[in-house]
Amino acid sequence: MITRLKILIIAGFVFISFLPASATDVSGKIIGGTEATDGEYPFVVAILDTTNGATELNQQFCGGTLIAADWVLTAAHCMEDYTTATAISNLRVLAGTNVLSTTASTSGTKVRVSAVYVHESYNSVTFNNDIALLKLSTSLSEDTIDGLSSTTYPAFSVGTLATVAGWGTTAYPDTVHTYPTDLMEVDLPVVSNTTCSEVSGYSMTDNMLCAGYAEGGKDSCSGDSGGPLFVQDGSNYIVIGIVSNGYQCAQPNYYGIYTRVSQYTSWIDGKMNGTTDDGGSTDSGDTDTDVDTVDSGGGGGGGCSASKDGSPIALILMFTAGGIYLIRRRRA
Repeated sequence: MITRLKILIIAGFVFISFLPASATDVSGKIIGGTEATDGEYPFVVAILDTTNGATELNQQFCGGTLIAADWVLTAAHCMEDYTTATAISNLRVLAGTNVLSTTASTSGTKVRVSAVYVHESYNSVTFNNDIALLKLSTSLSEDTIDGLSSTTYPAFSVGTLATVAGWGTTAYPDTVHTYPTDLMEVDLPVVSNTTCSEVSGYSMTDNMLCAGYAEGGKDSCSGDSGGPLFVQDGSNYIVIGIVSNGYQCAQPNYYGIYTRVSQYTSWIDGKMNGTTDDGGSTDSGDTDTDVDTVDSGGGGGGGCSASKDGSPIALILMFTAGGIYLIRRRRA
């Protein structure tokens, strides 16, 4: 792998995106959590790149939420490398299983992505508007999330205990490269943006929300990106956030940052119903609408610029009154 170093100095910020030559990345996922019960959250899906290797464990790089039979909600930064039809043709969404296969077989359903919609105002420096939609080439039969948080019914308040789910290493930093195959989950309290800014030094916008514990120890992390932060409202699950970024993972006084879903219901509805323009969209150009549905065989493929075999570390050095902060996007 070729090492790349890119330094940008913008208005007092120094941002470094470092792609290591070796496989010593520190990408991880749910910290301090437990295995989710099989089938407990059928709306949580894995996003795969078939150029990343031969197994689902290697191919998975982000998560997503099934919000309709043929639509997945995820993070914009997960789709930064998927701006061409060729790149999108490598994407698959895996549903119907908690387990990422370590062989060429699969127990879930894999479908192609026909189009990617990244928010037109997404800022890759600040992570503002870190939201994207994937249009699937074939509808899935798995249960979708019951609802989306909205400004009229957010379904949460400060202190509400929310759940985040994803796949990956359960420790930070990830020096051993232990990536569990099973979906992990952890419960985190929602924290006010004011507290998040004051304690963690983050530059928050109304499009973001924070969750986590002041003492650290539990968090989402790199590779959980795009996955849901959700609450249970009676018998219904409501997605309130999308895993976005944060300072390292599970560190004391540094909370995880999530895209605030309630800010985007109109944008989501517009894309799904075709009532807004197609700004920010890219079509796969692939008319093949195959579905890989296998009980004990099938599967295959592998990669993106951030593979688990040697994925890059995306770092941002942020100078604030409190010092220098390393802000990490949470994609594998």
